[in-house]
Amino acid sequence: MNSGVNCLRSPAAAVDPVEHLVDYVHEALERELRSCLPTFPYERRLSKIDTLRLAIAYLALLKDMLANMDRVRMDPTATSGSGVVLFVSERLRAPNRQTCSWYTSDLIARLDWIRWTRLGYHGKVDWPAAGIGFHNHHPGN
Repeated sequence: MNSGVNCLRSPAAAVDPVEHLVDYVHEALERELRSCLPTFPYERRLSKIDTLRLAIAYLALLKDMLANMDRVRMDPTATSGSGVVLFVSERLRAPNRQTCSWYTSDLIARLDWIRWTRLGYHGKVDWPAAGIGFHNHHPGN
């Protein structure tokens, strides 16, 4: 029997799904995304917005690589990882580099801090990042 009174959920109950979603996004940022992005030795952690911006730039770089990697002239005897280094280096030398959606000083600086030798690449890494001026200065590379 309906008495004509609408049973409304309390405002706290209505907010609960939103709070759960916010908690889920926060957890994903904290545990999953931040752990995948390289940080500088002096950084405690990236802010949420910086994490998202860096992830967007990184994903754009991967998309660019998938679409254009076949344009890079590779030496058949090249070492592991050299294709990635060569691709990024060539893209950074291109006159239209600013049109690349991944072209951010933050991403380029972080690429410079990657220890490429741990990834199997033992050649020289020198990004020609037009005025950015990072040159792989971390210890142990």
